[in-house]
Amino acid sequence: MLNAIENKFLASLRQRCIKHKTEYVLGYIPEKHHELVRLELKAIFYLTRREKGDQEVAVFIAKYQQVYPTAVECLKRDLEARLTFYSFPEKHWRYIRITNIIERLYSKVKKRRHKMSAAFRNENSCLLLFYAMIRAV
Repeated sequence: MLNAIENKFLASLRQRCIKHKTEYVLGYIPEKHHELVRLELKAIFYLTRREKGDQEVAVFIAKYQQVYPTAVECLKRDLEARLTFYSFPEKHWRYIRITNIIERLYSKVKKRRHKMSAAFRNENSCLLLFYAMIRAV
């Protein structure tokens, strides 16, 4: 689906979930340091301007590069897609930073797919089911 969106909607921006990125980064850090690092990661994603977010990223990288290089590399990976929300009006940020609503929709489609595997005969049948699920939400 991501490839289809990128190919059909060339100007669309992609926002990746910051909650999941935080969990991925914390996976490379010992549990005893999770709370401190979680607060620092939250500082990156909950500021009022992109410039401040970029500054916090630089501070995080400088602080942890030597101690947790894999965690820093994880943070750097697709970071731009995690900061896309800064391109939109601030009143929308809380809805697009975290993808739980979208994931709930996908889980419903996935659940239906398992029960109705014969319904996916062709592309149009897939689109019809997906559209019906979106309408229902």
